[in-house]
Formats: sequence, C-alpha cells, structure tokens
Amino acid sequence: MDRAYSPLTQVPQATRETRWAIAGLIALLALTLSVRLLDPTGWLGSDDSGYFAAAEYILHGETIQRVHHHYARMAVIVPVAGSIAIFGSTATAIWLPSLLASLICVLAVTWAGRMLFGWREGLLAALMVSMVPYFRVLSTAGFPDVHVCMWTAISLALAICGLRSETARKTGWLLLASGFCVSMATLTKILTAPLVGALLLLILQDTDRSRSTKVRLAGVFFVGGIVGIIKEGLFFQWAAGDFFFNYHAHMSALGGVPTLNVAGTPESTSTWNLVVERLTMMFHPISSGWGTLGMLYWFACAVSLCYRPTRWLAAWLAGAYLLLSICPIGIDQGAIKLNPLFHGRHILPLCIPFALCVAYWVGRTASVRFTGVAKIAFPMAVVGVVGLAVLDRHHLNGFVNRPTSRIGIAISQLTKEPALADGDAPIFMTPSTYWRYRILFPDHLRPRLFVAAAPDTPDWWRKTSPDIANRQATLPAPRDAFLIATPGQLGGVPEPWDYGVSLPESVLTHWQRATPLTILARMPDRTIQRVSPDDVTEDRLLILLGGSQPRQGVAVARP
Repeated sequence: MDRAYSPLTQVPQATRETRWAIAGLIALLALTLSVRLLDPTGWLGSDDSGYFAAAEYILHGETIQRVHHHYARMAVIVPVAGSIAIFGSTATAIWLPSLLASLICVLAVTWAGRMLFGWREGLLAALMVSMVPYFRVLSTAGFPDVHVCMWTAISLALAICGLRSETARKTGWLLLASGFCVSMATLTKILTAPLVGALLLLILQDTDRSRSTKVRLAGVFFVGGIVGIIKEGLFFQWAAGDFFFNYHAHMSALGGVPTLNVAGTPESTSTWNLVVERLTMMFHPISSGWGTLGMLYWFACAVSLCYRPTRWLAAWLAGAYLLLSICPIGIDQGAIKLNPLFHGRHILPLCIPFALCVAYWVGRTASVRFTGVAKIAFPMAVVGVVGLAVLDRHHLNGFVNRPTSRIGIAISQLTKEPALADGDAPIFMTPSTYWRYRILFPDHLRPRLFVAAAPDTPDWWRKTSPDIANRQATLPAPRDAFLIATPGQLGGVPEPWDYGVSLPESVLTHWQRATPLTILARMPDRTIQRVSPDDVTEDRLLILLGGSQPRQGVAVARP
C-alpha cells in the first residue's frame, strides 16, 4: 500500500493542494447539507418511533420496559435523547443527529481517502457517499443506518491513521479507538460485522511490521471492540436493568409480540431465485436505493481485486455482500429459509469502500500522461456523480412514500383542522397509532390523546412508551370524542403495523355509522388534499370520526 505524500518533504506542492482541498471540502459539506435541508425526509412513523420511545424512557429517568432491537441501539437513542433535551420533543429533533452523523461520515471518508490515495480521491469518494440516494434520504430521518456509516468511516480512518503512525503508542491507541468504533457500528446494526474482517486485512497487509507486531495490533483492535461491548452492556444495565438486553426473555414475560407483516419475497420463490435476486440487486437501482451508481458495484469489486492498494477494499465489498445476501437465515418447520428482508439500506455502509475503489480508478486515470481525458478525469467524475444524484431524485419516493409515512403526513394535516384543533374533546386511536404519531401533535393537543384496544389484547403494548399505559381509556360515543382510524381498523381489522392490536369491536358499531365532515385524500402526485365525498374510495382513507356533534368526522389519506 503506497504511502500518502508528506507535507514535510513536498512543502510547495502540498501547500497548494491542501489549500484547494480545504476549499473543496467546504464546498462538499455545503453541498451535502443543502441537498438534505432542501428536501428533508422527516418523520416516517417506523423505526424512528422506537428510538423516540427509548429516548423518552431515558429522559424520564425510567427503566426501558419493552426490549426490542430498536430500543437496543445505544448509538442512536443517546444522540436522539440529547437532541430532544436540547430542541424539545419534535420530529425534527429526532433526525438532527442523523444529519450531524452524515456530515461527520463525509469528513471521515475524506480523511480515509486522503490517507490512502490523496486529497482528490478522498473528496471524490466522500462526494459519492454523500450522494447515494439511501444515504441522502436517511440523513434526515431517525433511522440507524447513517449512524452506522459514520462509525464505519471513523473506524476505518482511525485504523489507517494508526497504521501510518511512526510511534507504537499512537498506533496502539488509534487501533484501540478503531476497535471501539467498530463495536459501536456492529452493535447498532449487526450486519456491519464484516467490517471487522476488512480492518484485520488492512492490519495484516502492512508490510512495514513483523508478523508478531501485526498480531499484537490485531489484539489491541479486538480489545477496543470488547471495551465497546462492555460499555453498551453497562449502559443497558442502567437503562433497562439488563446487561445483555435479552429480547426473547422480556417478550415471553410480556406475553409475546405478534410478528409484523412485512411485504417481501413471495413464499413460492425458491432459495436459488432469492439468492440470484439478491446478487443482482445492484443492477436494479430503483429497488436497491443506491441509485445508478450502485450498478457499478460488482464491476468495482472485479477491477479493484486487480490492484494491491484496493484489494482489501474489494474483498470487503464482495465478502460482506455475499455474506449478507444469505444472512440472516431462519428455520421454518425444520427447513432453513432465507430472510426476504434484504435491500440496499442493510448494506449501506458498503458504499464507503465502494466509493474509495471508484475514486482510486479515477485517480489512476488522472495519473496517465498525454491524454485529454486524464486531465479532466476528476472534474468529469464530480459532474457525473452530482448529475446522477439529481437524476436519482425518484429513488427518494420509494422510501418516503411508505404507508406509515403517508399516514403521518395526513395526521400532520389533521392537527390543523378546526374540527379537531378547536375544543377539548378527547382524541382516540389504536396503541400503535399513538406510539407512532404522538410526536406530530402540537403540545396543546397532546393531553387530549388517548388509546383504545380490544379487551383481549396482550399487555406488551403498554411498555412501548413511558406514558402509553396511562393513556388507555374507554372509547366513548362519536358525539363525545374523535377517533383516528383507517377503514380496516374501523371494521375491526388491525393494520400490519398494529401488531395485531385492534379496537374494541363492541363500541365500533356507533362509529361505523358516522358520516365524514371533511375529507383529505391522497392525490396521484402523492400530496394530501381536500376532496369532496364523491371522490373518496375506501382504500385511500384514514378516517377521523366523531366530535362535539353527532355524525360528524374527518377523513384523510390512507395508503
């Protein structure tokens, strides 16, 4: 692996390049920030609800009761809790830590690329990471993936910096910190575990150290990871009273939680077809969420294996993808089956080695002499990446335009309706609807929120947030309250995201006979607009029924 240039031996050239690099880095950060704030993803009512609930427990000084993997990601819920403590309990406060994580990730990728190949390669790699559609979408959403990318990039940069250090003590400390960051990434999302193998390859290929030294450095790296694991265990001993955060034990004690119905590969799909679909996922940019750049994924692996400086990155790209395309696996009636829930978001941290590999090829092209293409290789690459990012705007819709997000948009609009905002009538909904969307209600409406559930519902949902158990009340008649429910819920059938918890059927008859007062429907352009009753179809509605007068209500969009 070639050493990066040293400013001490090439002062004039390094100074000029450094000045341009700093200007380029400032422009890159400005571009990264602007494309996110121009069209932020916002509240999706999905995983972000879990991190918000876990943060609520911490801020209330209460023990986390519901042990779910969304509650088990300390690297997400602690920043979210800090953001809420500073900015208040708003949806924006939930995704601000992701925005900061995306900026730190861009900086760390630039740093890593600069140490491996040079400033231009580092800036180009960071630009590619910044422009990946999934990365852009999740940078303004309360999801863990951008946090995982941040810890991955930091651990990579620390490992490279440590191996380039001339002092043994500094090398040891940096590798210890790198191992700690790897544990942060892996504990936040276990699918990041192949990063351990990639950094070990980096350590072992260092030709300037003896085998025994490399083994010691690998040991220091693992110690850092163990420190991270112990740190997280101590945190959950304090936050949840459980060092190992034992999900299955807690769920059994709560009576079990029904499995969420996730749309995935049909059961008739064979294992072979499923594997082929996963291996070719990057050739379908719309489904992968990586955009058009993702179609270069396997080409990047193949070409990078031919060059020593990128061989370990290519091994990381290929090995991690192949492993994660098969895992996780499950056992169904004694047969091993692949989990169909696998897409580009789960392998998002691999955009980092992918971008570094592509940046290296561009750098090699630019190093070729006497060709016009070589002189403009980097400018062409920058224009191409930004251009493809603009063309890939439609990739954002696939993630944002999900059922729970559309429900959230409709509820946000409902909170401004005079029929709901004026007065003091209680507002009822299912437990899951309350858990997902309470944050969208302004402060003056939140005291009026209550939940209704069927009498035979297991008690597990009462542990999803600190106050939800106190919100349960008997659903009154339509003239005395509002009810937010989809047509399915109104008919006694839970939505998939209700986890089997339905409304009390004995009371629903009166609500089913109520007539809408105001109707907001989802339009073809994905906006939520007011329409007349004649334009309403039942499968497009989220219904708000009831109010101070009998037979009144409001209907809004449903997926």
